Amino acid sequence: MNNLDGSLICIETISITSGFLALDYVTKVENLNLIEASPVANGRFLILAQMPLSDSTETSFDFSQVREVLNTDQPDSLVDHLHIPEMNLRLLPTLFSLSQCSNLQSLIVLETESVCGLIEATHLILENPRFTPFEVKIHRAAPCGGYALFSGPEDESLKMAEFVKAKLHHDLRMAKVECIVQPSHKLKRYFEFED
Repeated sequence: MNNLDGSLICIETISITSGFLALDYVTKVENLNLIEASPVANGRFLILAQMPLSDSTETSFDFSQVREVLNTDQPDSLVDHLHIPEMNLRLLPTLFSLSQCSNLQSLIVLETESVCGLIEATHLILENPRFTPFEVKIHRAAPCGGYALFSGPEDESLKMAEFVKAKLHHDLRMAKVECIVQPSHKLKRYFEFED
């Protein structure tokens, strides 16, 4: 894999209080840089952290410690967690920036129940440089999780959508993934990809 940017740690808790307990543990881990720690939809709390590439190849983040910290005070409060050991350089800019897409070919639409699922799906799609993010949104006021739109080549989009759907299902993450192989001209015009 090319273009690595260290590893990404994502933790979702069921409440803000349990989020701060997890955050206290995460901020004590050496060489872990906090990217975001904030409430998201339905009272959940999201923690995103990054471990530099040199450190992430030597160590793996221990989620069992987070689970232990949370189970002491607030059992069953870890909603989801994700560790991407070799993060694609495009992942963080995709999560925190506007559209990078200028040509809508086919369209992959996905919606997840957890932010970890959204990040995992986004990372999987970005591994193929022929796919471009159109929009990736973490739900901050709606139920939970998020949604993403990606443009990619017609001949690969359906396979990519099926691959992402199967991977999320395998990882027990609830998601809806659909592919619009040939978007109509009206749809392209709506998103301002045609005059």
